[in-house]
Amino acid sequence: MAEHYIPNFMGGLNVAQHPTKIKDSELQLLENMEVRPTNISNTISYFELTARQSYKRLHTDVLLFIPRNLIEFVQSIAGGLGIGTKFLVTGGFESPNFRLRYLQDGATTTTQISSTASSSTARLSMFIYNQFLYYTDGNVAWRSWNGVTDAASGFITRTKTGVMHKFRAFYGNDVTNTLPNRLYYSDVGLPETVVATSYFDIGDRNDAIINVVDQVERLLIIKEKSSWVLYLDATPANSTLLKVETYKGSTAQIGAVYENTGVYVSTLNDGIQRIVGNRFEPSFLQIYNQLKGFQNPLAALGWNEDQVLLATLATSASTYNDRVYAFDLFGTKVFQSNLNFSSFCMNRGIFTFGGKLKATEDDGTNRYIVELDRISSPVETTFTCKMRTKEFALGAIDQINKLEGITFSGIFPDNTTALTIKTFKDGGTSALETKTYTPTTAGFNRKRLSFLESTSFGNYISVQFEYAQPASNAIRFSILDLLLDYDKESRKE
Repeated sequence: MAEHYIPNFMGGLNVAQHPTKIKDSELQLLENMEVRPTNISNTISYFELTARQSYKRLHTDVLLFIPRNLIEFVQSIAGGLGIGTKFLVTGGFESPNFRLRYLQDGATTTTQISSTASSSTARLSMFIYNQFLYYTDGNVAWRSWNGVTDAASGFITRTKTGVMHKFRAFYGNDVTNTLPNRLYYSDVGLPETVVATSYFDIGDRNDAIINVVDQVERLLIIKEKSSWVLYLDATPANSTLLKVETYKGSTAQIGAVYENTGVYVSTLNDGIQRIVGNRFEPSFLQIYNQLKGFQNPLAALGWNEDQVLLATLATSASTYNDRVYAFDLFGTKVFQSNLNFSSFCMNRGIFTFGGKLKATEDDGTNRYIVELDRISSPVETTFTCKMRTKEFALGAIDQINKLEGITFSGIFPDNTTALTIKTFKDGGTSALETKTYTPTTAGFNRKRLSFLESTSFGNYISVQFEYAQPASNAIRFSILDLLLDYDKESRKE
């Protein structure tokens, strides 16, 4: 007599627990798929597995550089372009110049702010104080822009990073004098005025400052090999500097994002960690490394309300898709979208520019600023979706599991594109059996496919769905539910 197993998607992409405790109903692999709520006929609610949602481009021209950061800047001074004009600012290196450009709210093309001779540093540091946006690429001396005029900053020392903290500007990693551990601070309310003796030398010179984060009550200084916190006194010489416990990783942090429970840091090869108080701890995202992408050297962190966002970028040497993960702090669920993102804001998170998510998109040829509105996009093309379940034990390990069939319901964009279903056993990469299903009609379909018990069997069984999402965005392919029918047979050693 056949038994049944019903996977569900209510836990999102995964739940916040150790991989050994992940439920069998949780999905192991999603490529160009995401878990999201939906409903049918406004009566039944589902958590469905759907092909990635689309996006819209915010302008028609192509960025000629790889964008290294994004920041929203609101000009509120009289004159020029007017009071309260919003700009989305980005920049990067286009040989032989470092360029900064903006997209004005409501505009369809970007406008150049500055073009300065430089060399590629793969970074862009920005911070805002009053009516000015200050920026550098780490080679160019700090500059300022007020929405109208771009000019050299009064602070002429070149550094790699900067931030405002308690009405002072802090500049880290002195490039001009080759003092990578030096942190300068400005006079109160005067970010461009830095007295020659206004600095802290933090730790070893061989341990460079790579990021400085304002945590309201303190300043977090992230270095290549160590991290420190600075409690600033009204008299800076009386400030308290404490070292954070040893970083649990082998490679320096490349990005950081702050929220009220701590600072999350991304690394080249050690996943995501969080600084709480004066110590590092593996964050809830750390356990998802096996979900293809969190140990991606091109990962970047962002922030959106109550979600930590992580963007990863596939390369020619990578087998993983371009992905965006959103970890819901309060719901402890991870959701996933798939787009060709090249970077996120590192200073202010992604919740920016009119309260909508922005990022930069790189399709391998052209680069754009995009908005995650999940609307129809005329630039969407056919792409392949893949999802593979966790390996179902379907009972005790002293039994062989034989798959009889699968019943599924889903939404199909048309009645011509076939869905492919493959079975695997015991971690194998070669399919045991392959079935195809061509829907009878566009829209909702329910189908049962039979499998050969003599073929689709093993100690552990997994099922993989593959689908080529058509270019049309009218309907997105999705799987609503699954039912697995199987038999069990005692193992024979």
